[in-house]
Amino acid sequence: MNQPHVTSAVRIREPRRSACATRSRERELARLRSLSVEERIVAALTMGARFAWLKPTPGPKTR
Repeated sequence: MNQPHVTSAVRIREPRRSACATRSRERELARLRSLSVEERIVAALTMGARFAWLKPTPGPKTR
């Protein structure tokens, strides 16, 4: 019987966050939790206009 080679599991740790990044993330999550459904929909629908200045790089399929 042929059994696959089993390797020991490698535990991957999450990257450390700075205290500033942690506070910023917590503030943003609190802001998002306070939004109503309507506010979330409006935010999602206007995202294209808010980030229109970003120019995505072409992927392998568009080159």
